[in-house]
Amino acid sequence: MKKLLTFVLSVLLLVSTLSFAAYADVATDEIAPLIRSRLENYEGETDIYEFTSRYDWSVDETVNEIIASAYFANPDLFYVDNKFNYTADMTGKVRKVEFSFTMTRAERAAAQKKLDAAVDKVLAGITDDMNDVDKALYVHDYLVLNCKYGNMSQHTSYDCLVGKKAVCQGYSLAYEYIMRDRLGIDCTVVFSRSQNHMWNYLKINGKWYHVDLTLDDPGTSYNGTTYDVWGLVLHKNFLMSDAQCMETSALHSGWTISGGYGAASDKSYDKAFWKDVRARVIMLGGKYYYAQDTGKDVKSGQRIITLYSFTKNTGTAKIMLKTKSRWFSRRTNGSSTVSDYGTKVYTTGYLSLDTYGGKLYFNTNKSVYSFDPETGKTKKIYTLNKGEGKQIFGLVTVGNYVRLAYKDDLTYAEKYISLKMK
Repeated sequence: MKKLLTFVLSVLLLVSTLSFAAYADVATDEIAPLIRSRLENYEGETDIYEFTSRYDWSVDETVNEIIASAYFANPDLFYVDNKFNYTADMTGKVRKVEFSFTMTRAERAAAQKKLDAAVDKVLAGITDDMNDVDKALYVHDYLVLNCKYGNMSQHTSYDCLVGKKAVCQGYSLAYEYIMRDRLGIDCTVVFSRSQNHMWNYLKINGKWYHVDLTLDDPGTSYNGTTYDVWGLVLHKNFLMSDAQCMETSALHSGWTISGGYGAASDKSYDKAFWKDVRARVIMLGGKYYYAQDTGKDVKSGQRIITLYSFTKNTGTAKIMLKTKSRWFSRRTNGSSTVSDYGTKVYTTGYLSLDTYGGKLYFNTNKSVYSFDPETGKTKKIYTLNKGEGKQIFGLVTVGNYVRLAYKDDLTYAEKYISLKMK
């Protein structure tokens, strides 16, 4: 007698157990390639009774742990539905699993070209002088800056890289796909059923660390609409030890690592300079460049923004420049909008940092500046029109343009500034 049941592979239904490590290798080394080979040929059904009977796995263990890990070990299976049917015999052993497909072969081929192009665009920023930490940081920042949090239907690597909208599963699969499959750096996924969340587990110089892109991608909501904050990328969830991972968010608990790898016990990066950086970290000429809000000017009430360079070989930071700005809150009073300078000034700066042509570009609340690391010269290249009542809340470079995000009373708008003549 067989039971035909349907299971959904989403973070909502994943199980976290300590016993998983005992057969993680079987899931990732034997079952994952078997299922993959079938799905690549559009053969949805896979017989796994050989494994379930040999290891005496229950249905719960099989569908919640083994099949889940096999599925997540293949982040390029974006054309496969995350729901599958399975049959179990009366002894409680799963015999077969059957996946369905969300795309035809022709649609998949076209989508694969788009995915390859999107990944190639990411990899175009990888340079020969980058070590594994540099690569991991660059890809982290790229995905955060180019993807916004979506809905549960947007859960694949394709959604993250091509559609540019995804939930935590999509962020994690995209990072795994690039880091492991394209850059050759060990990377897998971490999932927690109790917290309905997923992130990554990355191996750097023989040691494992947690990386959570989703929580490093902040957004803001207004009138029921969620906006991605351009140029804003957090780093407190990048290269965490187990101890720090549990401290940074309540979502980081009760996790299972797909593959059963060892603990992330190394704390070398728990106090790295990037932990408090809220904008992209730029790598130029063997140095990191980053900007931080370094406090409040007592006299003016403005935020002090400091641009640093960080030399990798010596591990020393140097102040390149300081600037002041006042990002203020706004409120609507009846039919008029009132600027709250003073009592309701934002507690942090909204400065973004990006690069083009060897120069750095950053913003205050009203202007955009370029900074040349070679000469140390700063130049104002754009200022919002006076009387607009708007503020700049971030920027990114897109080709030879700077894309600004600015807003008035929480309503977002955008503007492009050409850099050809700057």
